[in-house]
Amino acid sequence: VHDAALMDRRHDAGQWARSASRGAAPRVVAKLDPCGPASGGGTTTTATAREEPERYRLRLWCDDGDGLRQVSDDSERPRGAEEVAQEIFAAVGSLRRPDPSGPRPVIELIVDRDALEVPVDRWKAAGPGAVLPIRLGTPYPLVVNCPELRELNGGTMLDQWRERWTRLDAEEPLHIDDATAPDPEAVCGLVMERLTARVTIDVAAHRRTGVVQMCLAAGVPVVLWDRSGEPESPAVRHAARMSARELPEAVRIYRTKTMQRPEEYTGRPVLAWADAGRALPRLDLADPTE
Repeated sequence: VHDAALMDRRHDAGQWARSASRGAAPRVVAKLDPCGPASGGGTTTTATAREEPERYRLRLWCDDGDGLRQVSDDSERPRGAEEVAQEIFAAVGSLRRPDPSGPRPVIELIVDRDALEVPVDRWKAAGPGAVLPIRLGTPYPLVVNCPELRELNGGTMLDQWRERWTRLDAEEPLHIDDATAPDPEAVCGLVMERLTARVTIDVAAHRRTGVVQMCLAAGVPVVLWDRSGEPESPAVRHAARMSARELPEAVRIYRTKTMQRPEEYTGRPVLAWADAGRALPRLDLADPTE
């Protein structure tokens, strides 16, 4: 091989290696478990309980590219929304980033089916250092992941989830609205017709939860919807133009615009993202009677 050709190939290989190293963004994985409102001692009426802020148990892992490492200590202690945001921001700050020009770190929330629409992306950190009114979903892409729904039907849907993920860049996205899928049978038929990896949902608010959960239970790895319930969602339209792999960043940018011009950017996008190529932490469940 001529020296000049060899140098060209080495240059190409170096570019490929740099691109590959930036392919997988570092991430913070947060397991979020609602545990009811704060207890102030004494008797609490039902009305008062509804007014008190929700509390959460939190476990955190960092993934710098070398695998998951747990970084949270007291995972059983209930926390408020501001404290959760503060701890997640601290975990992102602890990530080792050998290439600062690489992709932004991703915050991946592991939630159960009842917490898919908890507005974590709008939570602000507390504390004396919180000078900027930064919401959790604006400086970094924030996605949700619900293994509970994916595992409902056992290995069949898990295999479909893995197969769908391999088709993320090949399959055309599927859009579900009230016209294309007026009932659960139609939704199921659309999702099962082909191994689509990406679904956008824009249905009436009273149907949204059921349609979202059906798509996730079918193993669809990327699902986008708007929790505001606004018909013909501008947030969904904004992201629909993007390629699948651009969605986490596109949703992040939309969330920044809701801070700048809330009257114009009224949507509240939620992005479920389940990368079949990246490990989740082992979630060892304790016997609730212990």
